[in-house]
Amino acid sequence: MKRIGLFGADFEDSKKIVTSGKFSLTAGMPNPIHMSLLKRIFTVFIVGIFMFGILIYVNLLAAPQGIASDKDLHYISYESAVLISKIGSFLFPVNLLSYCTFLFALFPMFWPKNSLNRQVWTYFPFYFAMGWGGFVSVSYYASAVAFDAYTLLGFWLQLIVGIAFFFWIVINSIQNIKRRLNDEEPKPILKKVLLMTLGMMALLFPVSLVYYLVNKLPILWYFYPLGLLLIVLFIAYAYLVAFLINVHIVQAYYIHKYPMEYKEYLGISDRDWYSKRYYKKLVKSGQLEEE
Repeated sequence: MKRIGLFGADFEDSKKIVTSGKFSLTAGMPNPIHMSLLKRIFTVFIVGIFMFGILIYVNLLAAPQGIASDKDLHYISYESAVLISKIGSFLFPVNLLSYCTFLFALFPMFWPKNSLNRQVWTYFPFYFAMGWGGFVSVSYYASAVAFDAYTLLGFWLQLIVGIAFFFWIVINSIQNIKRRLNDEEPKPILKKVLLMTLGMMALLFPVSLVYYLVNKLPILWYFYPLGLLLIVLFIAYAYLVAFLINVHIVQAYYIHKYPMEYKEYLGISDRDWYSKRYYKKLVKSGQLEEE
């Protein structure tokens, strides 16, 4: 029997994986196609560009570049501030692209659409860019604390293992989607990932503790638990990306491919499926009966 590819299912088979159908259509928010013009302008320019845009810009691009020149550092060491600056410089092109993607994705997110299946493709770039901005912003400071608590070796160990976990989780999530399409049992790896993470933490903690005690180096006690959060951050971000791929790429693909079938299957009314303006146009032309 021929296996079903990730994007090769018919409508009936696709229902095996479209488990967040209504969420993938609206991303958990009120239906964007029903927003008024004033609300769209406020959401894009005031909330999106002005408030979130400035916040993401400062944390993603501006702060890492200037932190090493700060003469009044608190808590973290000067060496860890230099590390943040180097990471920021290395990631600057990617971060700039992510920031621009976030700004440009705001417009198609809230641009008027006729129906939900035309809205479904707009969520992934918006949430992926926002997720990347949050992940990198937090990882700057997680890297600094990991460096101070577990030295450069501990930082690199968490970074390398975290990247490996990221790809393992995302690839396994995609494979599990294929398994569900082919009526196979999914293979979750969260328990394995957590056990391996705890094992690495159990190794890092005593080694670092002995190192600082032997060398009589000062360190804040809460840096030890906080310094282990870098790898946890990678795991959390991996599951976020896996979720976005599942819901806002794969499920969105099938909802866009079979729009009327999923409209009926998910029990979405004409009034909710179409924008107010387009709904009135269809009713007036006799293509729909008013609900």
